[in-house]
Amino acid sequence: MHEPELARALSPIEELPEDGVRIAGSAPGRAGLTLVLPAAQQAEVSGLMRNLRQGIASTPSASLAGDGMGLLIFATQLSTLAQAWNDFWGQVGSDENVEVWPLVNSVVSTGSVGFSAAQGVMDTALSSRLNALNNALQVSGAKSVSASLGRLHMFLGGFTYAFGFVASYVSLTSRHDAWQEAVRSGDRSAQSAAMASMVGAGGMLGSNAYGLANTLHAGYSVAFRGVSWAAAGARLGSVFWRFNLAGALFTVLELGGSWLYNRYSTSRHDDWLLTTPWSQDADQVRDDDVETYQSRLQAIAQAPRIKVSIEEFDGWWKSWTQGPKSVDFALSLSSVSLQDLSAPFGGKAPVRLFLGGYQVQPEYRGRDYCPERWVTATEKVLANLTLEEQSPLSLGFPRPEPLDSISGRRTDNVIAIRLEELGDDGQYRVHNYHIRISASGGEGDYTPSSVAVSGETAPWKEIDTLLLN
Repeated sequence: MHEPELARALSPIEELPEDGVRIAGSAPGRAGLTLVLPAAQQAEVSGLMRNLRQGIASTPSASLAGDGMGLLIFATQLSTLAQAWNDFWGQVGSDENVEVWPLVNSVVSTGSVGFSAAQGVMDTALSSRLNALNNALQVSGAKSVSASLGRLHMFLGGFTYAFGFVASYVSLTSRHDAWQEAVRSGDRSAQSAAMASMVGAGGMLGSNAYGLANTLHAGYSVAFRGVSWAAAGARLGSVFWRFNLAGALFTVLELGGSWLYNRYSTSRHDDWLLTTPWSQDADQVRDDDVETYQSRLQAIAQAPRIKVSIEEFDGWWKSWTQGPKSVDFALSLSSVSLQDLSAPFGGKAPVRLFLGGYQVQPEYRGRDYCPERWVTATEKVLANLTLEEQSPLSLGFPRPEPLDSISGRRTDNVIAIRLEELGDDGQYRVHNYHIRISASGGEGDYTPSSVAVSGETAPWKEIDTLLLN
């Protein structure tokens, strides 16, 4: 009868207070432990669950459909996470290089979608319950639901906006890379589409930053300024509503831009395939002979490319204020060697190479309007031309000095390449290419594109193998 008192007296561990969390054994016949909350917390949790059930029961079907869509997106993201996990473990168990970032990105995206869906369900249910209590003039019950709403917005919203901020930043980085790739390819339609998706990703980043900042401010106000959870819940509920509205608009913009980018971002080889008889786009099929198709395909296959290498200053501030330390161009012609440019004794060279250049300042639409400006720059391009590789032929030269501009306009460089191939009839077949290099495209390989030259035509200068060093 007195054994419990004796055990407590002999135990070196002090007895837990009545309001402490306890651990009890599981149900008879089952292994495990049960976490027993204090009576006050049990009442709070049971009250919260009851309000959630009653709120969901009184919520219109249209609102539940929106939350159901969020849960469906979460389930889809879970399947993507499972696939990323399987790929990760497949790389771990093989000799392949282990890539962790795809898995991390999937975890962050899943966390963002999951917490957002949970926050949406909670907000819908408790807001509906709060309206019902206010209509019934149950002030004490309404205050309790408002406080629960504030706490859940604080907990779930913090994770929603934090995970969403990271996921949006990763998405913005990816969209920016796609935009730079479109700049390097010279495809204006793909650039516009990539810019739209980048604006959408940037908008989502800002929306998540706005939600996270307000959530942290509300938590600080509750902890140190004596603001009630009910007032914080009302504030965070309006923040969540604005976040959903802005998120929907920016998501549509990002997905729409991504769809258009995938549609317009085609290579020159893809465009050639669309003109062939086996194309599925009947409007682009051309009725050409076999020789014409082969000639166009050969021109695409031997198209030159320019690799841009950028060297930055050691300090980021100096690089940001003065630009890169140096920018070098490397022109590569995969189907031409140095030997091809040499003419045999008494004959013609199999290939002749001509170069030209332009410097372009884009149109400025500021207060002082400035039209697009084209300046010939062939001499600047050839001034420091060097031979880097003989086969395949690769020529290097630094970026020409940018043009002066009072308004601070950037200077793009357009390199014109003419390849003349000697045919069986002794005549040269001419292929002209233009590659526009913009500072917005960054480092990487720039490919030919359709360029409408404005103003004076740049003179062509033939490349003499004897003058290359």
